Amino acid sequence: MNSLVEVKNITKIYGMEAATVKALRGVSLNVKHGDFIAIMGASGSGKSTLLNIIGCLDRSTTGDVLIEGKNTNILTDSQLAEIRNEKMGFVFQNFNLLHHLNALENVETPMIYAKKKRNERLERAKMLLERVGLADRMKHLPTQMSGGERQRIAIARALANSPELLIADEPTGNLDSKTGEEILDFFVLLKNEGLTIILVTHEENIAAYADKIFHMKDGLIVDEEG
Repeated sequence: MNSLVEVKNITKIYGMEAATVKALRGVSLNVKHGDFIAIMGASGSGKSTLLNIIGCLDRSTTGDVLIEGKNTNILTDSQLAEIRNEKMGFVFQNFNLLHHLNALENVETPMIYAKKKRNERLERAKMLLERVGLADRMKHLPTQMSGGERQRIAIARALANSPELLIADEPTGNLDSKTGEEILDFFVLLKNEGLTIILVTHEENIAAYADKIFHMKDGLIVDEEG
């Protein structure tokens, strides 16, 4: 099975000279199509920095990140945006929804950037909201919904363009334990359907849903399970 993501000895350094911070110190990992991996570590371990680089939201200082064989370090910003829109879906702890748009419009938004026709956008957005259990909440604004419902909108939006990779940064961080378990059960279902998932967390019970766990400390992967 070919790799979807290859991370090759990357570093990430912020600042200059005496004020530099080494967020990543030489990280390598391989993510194959269909993997569900968790990246664990305490705050400041480098896990979110690594996730942002894999997700083409940031660039490494040295080393290479390949997405389906393409070296993201040599791509332009517009090419990186194209990869994010076509191949990746993102789920964040704080949901990152557009509060002036209702649930349906939030899910539709990535498909607008992908230049899909309006009828196609609406049909898929409705289908995805039905799938995450929000068929009766499509016209509600995020401010009218619970945290769990907001995260379900965010997941539906992440799936809008049929991504190959779902990137989730502390996706249950603002949810109660029962709702968090429901979200993670849905991730497992998506994984079983062939979606590749990279999840960042600092909690062992959350990471346990993944097939493989990478432990980070001080900008390095120090252990691997699975």
